Amino acid sequence: MLQFDYQVTGNTEQRMVTGAEIIINNSEDKVEVTVSNQYLPQLCCKMVDSDKLEECLSASIANVSKSFEIVNNRLTSVKKRTFANLKVEQISLNNNLIETLENDAFYNLTNLIVLTMSRNLLEVLNPEAFSLLPNLSGLNLRFNRLHTLQTGAFEGISPRTELTVDLNGNRIRTLPDDVFSNHTFGQLDLGNNPVKKIAASFCEGCSMEKIYLSCDYLTLEDVEMIRNWAEAGGVRLYTKRRTVTSAEIIINNSEEKVEVTVSKQYLPQLCCKMVDSNNVEGCLSASIANVARSFKITNNRLRSVKKGTFANLKVNTISLSNNLIETLENDAFYNLTNLITLSLSRNLLEVLNPEAFFLLSNLAALDLMFNRIHTLQTGFFKFLTNNVQVLLNCNRISRVEKAFAGVSPRTRLTIDLNGNRIQTLSEDVFSNHTFGQLDLGNNPVKKIAKTFCEGCTMETLYLSCDYLTLEDVEMIRNWAEVALVRLFTTHICRVAFF
Repeated sequence: MLQFDYQVTGNTEQRMVTGAEIIINNSEDKVEVTVSNQYLPQLCCKMVDSDKLEECLSASIANVSKSFEIVNNRLTSVKKRTFANLKVEQISLNNNLIETLENDAFYNLTNLIVLTMSRNLLEVLNPEAFSLLPNLSGLNLRFNRLHTLQTGAFEGISPRTELTVDLNGNRIRTLPDDVFSNHTFGQLDLGNNPVKKIAASFCEGCSMEKIYLSCDYLTLEDVEMIRNWAEAGGVRLYTKRRTVTSAEIIINNSEEKVEVTVSKQYLPQLCCKMVDSNNVEGCLSASIANVARSFKITNNRLRSVKKGTFANLKVNTISLSNNLIETLENDAFYNLTNLITLSLSRNLLEVLNPEAFFLLSNLAALDLMFNRIHTLQTGFFKFLTNNVQVLLNCNRISRVEKAFAGVSPRTRLTIDLNGNRIQTLSEDVFSNHTFGQLDLGNNPVKKIAKTFCEGCTMETLYLSCDYLTLEDVEMIRNWAEVALVRLFTTHICRVAFF
């Protein structure tokens, strides 16, 4: 028997595991296991005391009858027969770092209906990865880096099943002979791919209801060929121009909105295409100095933010979410006087550099969710001069002592630390500061000093009390009543896996 912590919220019967990040939702029509926000090997050790992925999965979820998800993780490959013989109907591996699918990665999944692996790093689709999937009808590979589809890419999937395949937003340039031949497709989405060549027999003997295709790079002969093929086969053909240029830049200009979005490319390559320069700072300053609203580099492989990269821009919003950022250099975000929202969510930050943020006088929202932050350094929040919301939920923070040093008592803070690993609220940790809301839910808090919030002002506090003594619970309730704080307590319970 395996035991994990979970949280019961209202009547939803949602059980949120704190240690191993497992969510179990039980109802008459759905049984679901979700694994998230951790290294998978660590999860396996916690689940079955084993480093072997196959043992972990087979021992832990063999009886799951609906869906299994490993999302927002650092999974880099799917090994041979990882999910073999499971009776699940849906597998989701979205938002990982998957580059490789080994032979028989998805093997003998007789009940599997939907498989999703969107927003990963796949460059080549291994035809041998799929075997004995008789009921698979949905395959989502949207927003990977696929540049090649081999002949027979879908041979392991039953040709009798009507299949919906989403390949939108990849880098596919060629559709070779027989790549989709002898299969049945309800819908095939190849939109937002730079397809340059289509073999005449790319879908020989196939049946298809609907296909989406970007024709920007096709010759007139190929466009005419695909239209004739669709008309002859009774296929509904939707052609559209790609939403990005060769440099993957989107610029929307209107009276209400001016936005630049950079996505799905290595940033140095983008810079070369934008300004013929390998200098990232030069690239940005030369290319987006006049952008008046927002700048985004998302779903990329950006690993650091260099000093002065965004210095002096007049944007209101910067989003660098869903990258691989590990480092923020000093003055990475410098003199951004118009900046209101900054998002660094879903990156690989472990330690936050307080010197990375300087002269951000109008910052109102800082999103750092779903990173790997384990420490808030002394004085980290000192750069906050406005009434600010800071989202730090779903990290690995264990200590917050002195993080608020240097922040003005007049600055009204909304801080979300839900889903971290904080065990102690030490003396004066929040003292003499002003909080609109402080969320400490889903933290294993075991000890609270009586003077943890001496002289502070707070409107709302969320706190998990499971590991607190009765005396500490009584103390915190009395404090909240005297200080006129709205206190919401949650409970972390136990769930058993057999």
